[in-house]
Amino acid sequence: MQLKLVDNHSVEAEFAQNALFAKHPDMKGWPKNHNFEIFKLDIENLFLLDWYGGPKPLTPKEYFRYEEKEIHSY
Repeated sequence: MQLKLVDNHSVEAEFAQNALFAKHPDMKGWPKNHNFEIFKLDIENLFLLDWYGGPKPLTPKEYFRYEEKEIHSY
């Protein structure tokens, strides 16, 4: 996993900043001299730990293909 700096003038930065400020509106008022920057995670490996049996590797494609289903409590 790596952190990658997002270009401040990109559509990606605008989207990220809007999402961030929606969750943390006080950050809009932070002083410019804080030199706040937006980074993204470049994920290289994913592992799923399903109770027992050790972690199972997942590709990013498999991870993002996930569809939320109803969870049953036993």
